[in-house]
Order: sequence, then C-alpha cells, then structure tokens
Amino acid sequence: DDFGRLFSSQQFCDIAFSVGDKDKKRILGHSALVAARSTVLRQAIIDAKKKDGEIDKIPELIFPEMEPKAFQVAMVFMYTDAIHTCFNGVQIDQLSTEDLKLIMEAYSISKKLKLKRLEQLCVHYIELAIGEN
Repeated sequence: DDFGRLFSSQQFCDIAFSVGDKDKKRILGHSALVAARSTVLRQAIIDAKKKDGEIDKIPELIFPEMEPKAFQVAMVFMYTDAIHTCFNGVQIDQLSTEDLKLIMEAYSISKKLKLKRLEQLCVHYIELAIGEN
C-alpha cells in the first residue's frame, strides 16, 4: 500500500516513461523501484543516464509500441504486486471485453519487461475469465 500511494502521489519521481504512439502518455516513476522489478528497465535506465551524461536529469524512456493503459497496469503491478485496483474492484467474472484486452496487452508488456509474476497474474486472470464465461 505504501508503494502504491507513492506511485499515485508521484512524489519524488525521478524517471519518465513516454508510452504509446497515437495516444502518447507520460508516466512518472521511481527508477530504483522499477529497476528492482525489471532487469529490462534497469538496463534502459542505465543506458539513458549514460547517454544523457547528466546524473540529475530525469531520464525519459520511450516505448511507442506499448499501449499507455496497459503500461499503467504494469506500473501499478511493480509498485503493489497486484492489478485488481486497475479494474475498480470489478470481479473477474464481470470483466468487460475491454478489460480482458487490457490484461492481454499488460501480458505482452510483462513479457517485454521480463516481469514474470505479472505475466503469471495476467494468465491467471484470463484463465479465470474464460472459465467463468
């Protein structure tokens, strides 16, 4: 909960993610936390800081191929180890087609960012939703 509140408040953020192509969205985060959760993001942060040559500058990592809402789900997961809060308390058997599409997109992001636990969680949600319908 504490990390979730930290993410929601956006206090002390030191990294920005620019996600999406048509519907670009800038999402702020904390480099230490996301680097601890994803080796892919850790390396991207290191590379961005080396490239910029400015330690105090907030690096911006750009992922135009990622859907912003799905990336937001991945960020919530990295901070809270859960994704249920992304669906406003809706039960799995009541998830809409749009919600399931979002979970599938979050699954794709989990594979790219090597977030194994998120990958498993997305599969679990999808299997339960399919089994319920």
